[in-house]
Amino acid sequence: MKNVLKFVITILYIVTGNVNAQTLNQIIILPANPTPADTITIITNLTYTGNCTYGLAYTYTSVTGSTIQISPTYCGYWDSTACNSTDTFKVGPFANGTYQINMEFHQGSVCPISNFDATIYQMDTSIVIASANSISRLSESRKFPLVLYPNPATDHVVVGTTNLAGLNHYQVKVTNILGQEILETKITDTLLNLNTSNWGGPGIYLISVFDASNAVVCTRKLIVE
Repeated sequence: MKNVLKFVITILYIVTGNVNAQTLNQIIILPANPTPADTITIITNLTYTGNCTYGLAYTYTSVTGSTIQISPTYCGYWDSTACNSTDTFKVGPFANGTYQINMEFHQGSVCPISNFDATIYQMDTSIVIASANSISRLSESRKFPLVLYPNPATDHVVVGTTNLAGLNHYQVKVTNILGQEILETKITDTLLNLNTSNWGGPGIYLISVFDASNAVVCTRKLIVE
């Protein structure tokens, strides 16, 4: 059974009124390999225009079958002040299976609760909850020989692996901090030279190696300047 967190990110950017300033800068979902014993922690960083004093006013969370709905609400829809809020949400534990997480960021005109409510940003992702295969499997993942250089990178990065014969049908996938897949390629050499100039600009990216069964065996963080 695969013990892997999978992302399928869809960003729906809803433009109404003054919401064009709303940006989800980062989302982190922990743990990376959730099991039925784990509580899932979701950390988001949102930039928005509004009433910064209140920040996150309240959150509505519901679970229906395999769908997890999280609706954070912020204040001051008509305000033009630039705000930034880092917030933490906890859900679960959940039984084995694939779950859809729908995060719908809302904003009201006044706080803490108002009759006026607008959706300012929506993000959908899926996670796989699976029982841990074994401690040795996790240890193997941490010890996987994957080297990135240079790191930080500018216009390219070399992904270095060893024992090419043992990596038959393995793949390298690159995702940004929102979980959006940037690149997917097969491992055909012990050194892969990847062009980073078309990845979307400077930022933090994750380089992951997946085995023939599409289970992640290693992930490294890359900074592109």
